[in-house]
Amino acid sequence: MLGVGLGEILLIVLVTFLVAPKEIPAVLRKLGRFLGMLGTLRDDLMDAGRDVEGIARDAAQRDRRRGSDGNAARSRRAPGRRAPPPAGKTAARSRAPTRRGTHGSGGKRGR
Repeated sequence: MLGVGLGEILLIVLVTFLVAPKEIPAVLRKLGRFLGMLGTLRDDLMDAGRDVEGIARDAAQRDRRRGSDGNAARSRRAPGRRAPPPAGKTAARSRAPTRRGTHGSGGKRGR
């Protein structure tokens, strides 16, 4: 335990009782609260770990289902490549985007 043996701990406790016996209950109370907070933190971390495992398990099940549905081609697409546009859609406009509100049309005043 951090290089502190039982003898050193007993010596610290004995010196504490001799030097400041009135503060011992307050220190023990604070120590108890601290240990309680550590227990709560441990429980919260365990719950978060279970949540992460559940999310990973759901994602794996979704991927397995997607592979059996025939949507696997969508998930196997090479990274960085876009899917072709659906039939009948026109290409995006090539003109530069316009700035709104510069000619007094709409928008909030005083900005």
